[in-house]
Amino acid sequence: MHRVTPDTVYVVPLEGATRTCPGARPAVWRSENAGEKWQRLTDGLPKKDAWFTVLRDAMDIDDGRRPSVWFGTTTGQLWRGRDGGDSFECVAASLPPIHCVKAAVV
Repeated sequence: MHRVTPDTVYVVPLEGATRTCPGARPAVWRSENAGEKWQRLTDGLPKKDAWFTVLRDAMDIDDGRRPSVWFGTTTGQLWRGRDGGDSFECVAASLPPIHCVKAAVV
């Protein structure tokens, strides 16, 4: 949930049986109206064969003017979604499994 606009929320859904991204195609879903309408955000994320999990505490949003969405995976990748998640980039690719992400602007 965004700290300044609480109607804006982000989720990374997982398949129940495998606890990985559905179809091995990750996406961050954003709602800017408290869940009434959702937008699938995938720009910059892998298009296939991404068998990772994003744990409950492994996603956060920083306090920037146009915040970045940060999430870590169980396969050791740290992702940043600039401009509220409009586009993503992998900022670290070979970390240990990431269980918790906390983002801050300093």
